[in-house]
Amino acid sequence: MLYRIKQFFRGVFAKVTPEEQVFLKAYLTKGEALLFRRLRVGEQRHSLNIAYDCLKEAPKNRILIKAALLHDVGKINSNLTLVHKALVVVITKLPIPKRMLPKFLQKALYYKQQHPALGAELLNNVGTEASVVFLTRHHHRDFSTNPIPLKAYPKLGEGFNENSLGDLLKTLELLQKIDEKN
Repeated sequence: MLYRIKQFFRGVFAKVTPEEQVFLKAYLTKGEALLFRRLRVGEQRHSLNIAYDCLKEAPKNRILIKAALLHDVGKINSNLTLVHKALVVVITKLPIPKRMLPKFLQKALYYKQQHPALGAELLNNVGTEASVVFLTRHHHRDFSTNPIPLKAYPKLGEGFNENSLGDLLKTLELLQKIDEKN
């Protein structure tokens, strides 16, 4: 619970500095940067925090850092304000049928659950690398109960092999670990 309170206040006081705009330019294409800027400032701040932690853990993994910056772009058209996020956290803990929720909470819950797939679609539309799209699509997936079918793995092009797949899954695992911490 303390984690959620901290997260709320970080969102209230979130900002992105001019230096961080330079950081973004180093990793994102113009199309990706446009998507990033459409996120609420609190989501931008969260994504930057994840990217900085990823940079500490794996400084040479540009795919991981780019995925960290873009993993929540599926929330762009959402109503996931700080208050709505807090309410979604509460209602997911209660046995309330979805149809009983007010429309604004149904929408917030939809975006909370579907933002990885929505984000992957947005990134596909701006030509983002398949590996970043894959990481975005699966950044909330629980592998222990919901493994990824083989056909879902991206075609990573020339030189792709089992080692590439293993590296991609390790990258996804690291992204998930850092995202959960933030």
